Amino acid sequence: MKSIGIYLRSQRRLKGFRISKIADELKIKPEYIKAMENDRLDLLPTKAHQRVFLKSYAEFLGVDFEKIKGKFIDKGEGIKEKQDIYEVEPPKAGGSLLHLFLGLVLGFVIVGFFLKFAELEEFTFESEINPEVYGPFPVEEEITPVVPPFFPETEDGMLLRLEAFENSWLTVVGDGVNLFKGIIGKNTAMDFPAKNDFVIQMGRPEVLRGFVNGQILKPFHLNESSKRLELNTKNYKSFLDSTYIPKAEPEQKEDRVEE
Repeated sequence: MKSIGIYLRSQRRLKGFRISKIADELKIKPEYIKAMENDRLDLLPTKAHQRVFLKSYAEFLGVDFEKIKGKFIDKGEGIKEKQDIYEVEPPKAGGSLLHLFLGLVLGFVIVGFFLKFAELEEFTFESEINPEVYGPFPVEEEITPVVPPFFPETEDGMLLRLEAFENSWLTVVGDGVNLFKGIIGKNTAMDFPAKNDFVIQMGRPEVLRGFVNGQILKPFHLNESSKRLELNTKNYKSFLDSTYIPKAEPEQKEDRVEE
């Protein structure tokens, strides 16, 4: 088999699937499926979509994506995933005892520095999300951001951020691609990029808060169709919360020294 596209096409024909059927099931446009089968990955919306589309298509056909990725992609065919690989050489046998001693001393110095640093009371660390700034939400713990590893930050289009203050079922589709489906945990934030549009389905919209390109959206539970929201580059501004005014931080008074 010469390429991953030819392999997927042969599997589809072997199992009797039509492209239109697969497109309906995966929410991927038919022309994108044809592009994958013809090894024209450059016709997909962005490089970030290439791995997502191929993986979804392979899993639909019952093919182990990791195996075909190793067979075709890792050998230089198809797409190449952008990875930062750091290789650490194993220590050479028969190393100098002096090097070992110097390493231990350096380790003790670093540990001592961090312990001393932790004792300084003037250093405080705030949660990434301040409940006093973003609204009256019952946040008790720090929000943990979760970013899908295969999505780089986009310089254009839309960047959707969803924050949960309680557990909620959630589905996010961006540009026709299933980006997330499952439970978003309490005090968790997730970021999703898209070029044109999002479709968001929520189990408990009252415990979720959203941002598009850094601008806060109106509370989801106030919308007419609160459990399903469609955003795109043309209409998302109508969902922004124009009445929201962040609370100003209190001014710090300078201590005067009496002479």
